Order: sequence, then C-alpha cells, then structure tokens
Amino acid sequence: MSRSRKDYQNLLDELDEAIRQDQVYVCRDILAHLEPAVSESEFVKRYFEENENKLETLKTDIEKVTDLLKQLNQDDAWTKATEKQGIEVLFQNPKDSPFILTKTVVTFKAQKDELVESFIRLLSFFSEVELMPRWFPDKVLKSNETVHQASKFCKVVEGMIKLPFPVSAIIGPREVIFEGKGYDMSERKALVISCVPVKEGDVLDGGNYIVPAPPPNNIRIEMYGVYYFELVPEGISLKIMQQTDLKSNIIPSALLNWLAKGKAPFDFIKNLRKEMAKYEGSEWEKRVKANPDMYEDIRQRLEATVKNL
Repeated sequence: MSRSRKDYQNLLDELDEAIRQDQVYVCRDILAHLEPAVSESEFVKRYFEENENKLETLKTDIEKVTDLLKQLNQDDAWTKATEKQGIEVLFQNPKDSPFILTKTVVTFKAQKDELVESFIRLLSFFSEVELMPRWFPDKVLKSNETVHQASKFCKVVEGMIKLPFPVSAIIGPREVIFEGKGYDMSERKALVISCVPVKEGDVLDGGNYIVPAPPPNNIRIEMYGVYYFELVPEGISLKIMQQTDLKSNIIPSALLNWLAKGKAPFDFIKNLRKEMAKYEGSEWEKRVKANPDMYEDIRQRLEATVKNL
C-alpha cells in the first residue's frame, strides 16, 4: 500500500527532529522507510536532493556510532590490563601509533527508581565541559572552553593542559582542541559521546568554524575519547575509550602507556565517584536545571524505557 504525501511529510518531520536531537538510530529507522520512496515520490526525492549534504553527514554518523559500539561491546580484540575496585581496564596496540588505546569499564550502582537521575548526573560531568577542570585528575586540565557550538549535541572544545612538575618544566604547556559530539540513543537506554582531535586549518560545521593555530608557546596534543553511558539493572554502565599523544620526544611512549592502563583510568573514575557523591547543590546540578532542552528531553525518553529493565 502506497503512502500519501501527508504520510511522507510526517516521516520527514520526524527525521528532521531526530537529526536535531542527534538520535542516529531513530534516523536510521526512518530512513529505512523513506529511501525506497525516492524512486516513487517526487516529494521525497526533492527532499533528498535538497538535503544531500545533511543526509550524507547523517549516514556517516550512523556508521561511526555503529563501529564505536562494536569496539565498546566486544572484548575479544582487547587485552586485560587490570581489574580492581569494580574497574576493569583493557587495551589495544594500534598498528599506526606507539600509544595504546585503552578501554575502561565500570558500573555506577543505583537503585531502579534512581537510574534515570543517576544517568543524568553522570552525563553532566562530561557534557558540562567548562567544569571538567574541577574534577580532572591531578589538576592537569587548567581550562576547558567551548569555542564553537555547532548544534545541541556538538561543540568544539579547547583545553589548556599543564602537566605536574617536573614534567611541565621539561616539555612546557600543552593545548588540545577537539570536536565533541553526543549521540542520543535513549530508545536503547544509552548515549555515547565521541571526542575527536582536530588540526589547525580543519573546516568544521559546514564551514562555520576553522580550527585556529594553538596559542603561542603551546604545543597541540591529541586526545581521543569515547564515553558510552547505558542503563543496566545494576545502575549506569560507563565504558570509556581513550588514547593520548603528548607530542613529546622526551617522554617515552612506554611510560605513557604504563600510566594509561594503570594510574590514569583509576584516578579518573575515583574522582568521578567522589564528585557524584557531592552532586546535590553542586554547580553540575545547577547547570542541569538550567538546561531542560537537553537534560529533560533525555530524562523523559529514558524514563519511558526503564520499566523494561
């Protein structure tokens, strides 16, 4: 049975809203209904032609998230480094880099009636990027600022880093700039944030932002991160993938790799646990209340799924 123009318009409206909300798998499901109609409906065909770039970006995001979920949820390609205090750390040795890629897995315990609230609280420690220096391990992150807001869930962030003495005296201050994008999968009880380093001259957000040179006397490093949040019966499952290149010939990669699969992930989670315990009345709580367009939308969609746990 063929669809009417009104049916297609409803689907297109749903697709536009899902794109605005960065709900990649909702978009994928809607596209599965619309793509066969391109050859049948001039109305749908015109939409696809007029929004070609936007739809190509969407398809790229769908593929990207699908690949990330495979990496996050399959353990056969990872080597376990250690496990203690409810924190498991695994690693891979990428073929194109001397620096390991780590995966940290931990569950923040919560009662069923606290699951959604705990999810929102934990998410805020990553989405409120300007506040990250308050809990980042060893106070190495001196500032972290949004320099460009591309969409509701996409921003370009610049961080200023000063490593502990005496390392700071040897290699000097560092700067990092990355594109952070969140993908809402609340229909799957999950959300993932991808942070990809960018380089000077990179053109982002359809030409609306060009990555500048690092500040004087700073060397730009590369920090890659993926943060996956999922509601599970026991609480909030958090899976983190990270890789860092300090752009230094002085500090051996073996030392950085040793820290990456040992002290660094444990300090990261320890600080998160500490701040989560002090959430009520905190600046994070104030930020969440002040931004219902993001947090309340996610909260409402998650609440609809909790009963199925």
